Amino acid sequence: MNKIFAVIRREYTERVRTKAFVISTLLLPALITFMAVVPALLMRGGDRTSRVALVDGTTDGVGAQAQQALAAQRLSDAPGASPRYEITRIAAAGRVDAVRDSLVALTGFPKSKMADSWDGVLVVTDTAVRTGKVGYFGNNVGS
Repeated sequence: MNKIFAVIRREYTERVRTKAFVISTLLLPALITFMAVVPALLMRGGDRTSRVALVDGTTDGVGAQAQQALAAQRLSDAPGASPRYEITRIAAAGRVDAVRDSLVALTGFPKSKMADSWDGVLVVTDTAVRTGKVGYFGNNVGS
């Protein structure tokens, strides 16, 4: 039995003395920490108000309710927090596609270059209300 422990001890000390073991022992905790912290930082969200145009093609006032619901959202729970969305509702009964296309052309520009640009265009129609799927056209994939 003593010989087995002697062999185990020798093998263990030989493995521990290698450069690969030392490097992996130091880098693995750093890598695990990095993989836990980076997604948390990315999920925090933005800290600025997004400008969204709401194209209202509904006939029963759902667009106004959506505008009120989005306008009530805040960037944080603190009192006096900035609004998450700056909503401009545009009534477009009967001509939703034309209004949507003209507004989508104005998305993605910085406010310094184009004052009337949008971060996104939200399209609410009667069909969207029935199906539960509204259209959102944003300036980037993450929006």
